[in-house]
Amino acid sequence: ANCGMCGLTCATGEVCSAGQCALTCVGGTTQCGNACTDLARDPANCGMCGLTCATGEVCSAGQCALTCVGGTSKCGNACTDTTRDPANCGMCGLTCATGEVCSAGQCALSCVGGTTRCGNACTSLAFDPLNCGMCGLTCAGGANASATCSSGNCGLACGAGFLNCNGSSADGCEKNGATDLLNCGSCGTACPAIANGTPTCTGGSCGASCSAGFADCDGMPGNGCEVALTTSSTHCGMCGRACTPAEDCSAGTCVMRPLCSNGSSLDCNVAGTTLGTPFVDLAPPATWTQCAGFVNTAADDVTANFLDNCLNTTRLRVRVFTSTNTVEEDISVATMTSWAAWPSFAYLGGTPVFTVKTNWGSTSYFTNTDGRDACLQVAAPSGTVFGTGNGSVAVIAGGNTGYGEYRINCSGMFLPDRKVALYR
Repeated sequence: ANCGMCGLTCATGEVCSAGQCALTCVGGTTQCGNACTDLARDPANCGMCGLTCATGEVCSAGQCALTCVGGTSKCGNACTDTTRDPANCGMCGLTCATGEVCSAGQCALSCVGGTTRCGNACTSLAFDPLNCGMCGLTCAGGANASATCSSGNCGLACGAGFLNCNGSSADGCEKNGATDLLNCGSCGTACPAIANGTPTCTGGSCGASCSAGFADCDGMPGNGCEVALTTSSTHCGMCGRACTPAEDCSAGTCVMRPLCSNGSSLDCNVAGTTLGTPFVDLAPPATWTQCAGFVNTAADDVTANFLDNCLNTTRLRVRVFTSTNTVEEDISVATMTSWAAWPSFAYLGGTPVFTVKTNWGSTSYFTNTDGRDACLQVAAPSGTVFGTGNGSVAVIAGGNTGYGEYRINCSGMFLPDRKVALYR
């Protein structure tokens, strides 16, 4: 009814043994009814369950007697061993606290689970840095580190980001793995040299600090700061800023590239000769420079002298684009050998090369009765690269099957919205 403490009643079928409710009795006690008792000293069960000693007698060594024997002491009407009785520990009436045992007449902790009593506490000698391997052996910490005990041996636990790279506890965790270029994130991990920059270690990861004018645009430290921001057309001034095909990157700024032989990027024709809309090829053929261009309509688009920027050259190229900028014709004469007047087939001289040929040479596309060849009413100047004047023929390039002349009909009737470009 009072097992281990007042008012603690054991469940049906349990007994109170060593201050604990249990089904079986331990410590040399015997179950009598629902309680465990020491038959050697219990006056109510002296020598056997139910044998009660007379008033004034005590139970000593299992016998009712007037005095206690065998080193026991009389406490009340019972004989007890005060060296180990938790209810009479060291003296009658001195009860040990819950969880304590009576050992050599002293109340003490009862350590379980492989722990050991050190002072008034139970501890694991395998892991306690204050009692590592034995009671009282305290492990020392170090710089940027706290003490640890593992398997009874002292060690160090490095603080966040710090590393013990020399294996010595004397100087603690001497490396800062968050910033150390030679031990970045882990001991021995050195950040590599960086092209066009210097290596960095931030948060334990290697990176790059780029020199002025350079950038790491692909995010790969291995190839360093691979982009020159002052000249890169895809990363001009900053990563990801691309110049248009008509621009160059100069000092980190996209600037319009002169696309025409006259130094313009807006109108390759002779000044004042464009009547309609000029056409500038933003991606001209390699090694060729545009010298004239216009968007074809049914009306006059240029005046007679618009070809003058294309004169006095030894080669000529003409390209015709559709309204959606698809190359429809691409014809060139790389080396002109004679400039005979039409209708000679060798009008420009040399051999034409047809890079793209769609309608070239088709009379239905390249002949018209209104006389507006190349949207002009008069011919190119006599004696020039483009042949002699005829009064109604302005040679650009072509293949008129009827006359054998290199020209292209610019009437909107047959080539609406075509874009014509000439190169030298």
